Amino acid sequence: QTALKKAENRQLPLAAWSSVGVEALGVLERLHEQAQLLHLDVKPSNFLLADAAAAPAAALAPGAALRLVDFGLARSYQQPWWSPQRGQHLPDGTRSGGLVGTVRYASVANHERRALGRRDDLESLAYMLVYLRTGSLPWRKVEAPTQPVRIKMTLIKKQRAADGVDLCKAMPPPFADFWAGIRALEHAERPDYGALLGLLDDPGDPWRDWAPPRSIEEKAVAQSVLDARAPRAPPRAAPRPAKPRRRRSRARSASCSPSATARP
Repeated sequence: QTALKKAENRQLPLAAWSSVGVEALGVLERLHEQAQLLHLDVKPSNFLLADAAAAPAAALAPGAALRLVDFGLARSYQQPWWSPQRGQHLPDGTRSGGLVGTVRYASVANHERRALGRRDDLESLAYMLVYLRTGSLPWRKVEAPTQPVRIKMTLIKKQRAADGVDLCKAMPPPFADFWAGIRALEHAERPDYGALLGLLDDPGDPWRDWAPPRSIEEKAVAQSVLDARAPRAPPRAAPRPAKPRRRRSRARSASCSPSATARP
């Protein structure tokens, strides 16, 4: 969020945006795969840059440079341990309660009070990436007399943007495939994190050809994000001062030399 405020026109430059996308997706993959948890409040202010100096040099896997915070709404997507179906994904269907998380980044299923899964975290991530790159979302400035009406109008705009035409028109070309891959997921389907990461971290020509020229300020913001991913060598210890060499006395040297021996 701080990097976004420093960026020109509140839009992350392409290099920084790609790095943030890769790192954020890596964090969510670990949360889903290792902890079996959904975050349910994915948004820019819940991602923090890690301290590169404190991170181990080998931890360069996606997700090593960002930290995800605020797990107050997190919940498991699996059946509880006491259930005969423990370990299985919670079934699809209507859930009790209202919208979970932040309205701007909540998934369509979240608005519709349906059971949530891993795809909902990724849909929120896609909305976040659009906001970071373009500085806006189609439903950002919805005006309504009350909060329930505003939430309903936001849902309508999200449903209209589901085809990706308006959502992806100002985004790099590979992002359309990223969005289509998320929208194609079933409720309990495991996302192909590797394929999605490849679309965000594409080093080929599509990214470079699309990227506009960057200003000095944009390069500085991009470098701050890239530095967090780069390993730093541990500080080298200061060299120990050399000990002064002891000089041998002339008398001792003379007594030990062959020329100083007595003649018979």
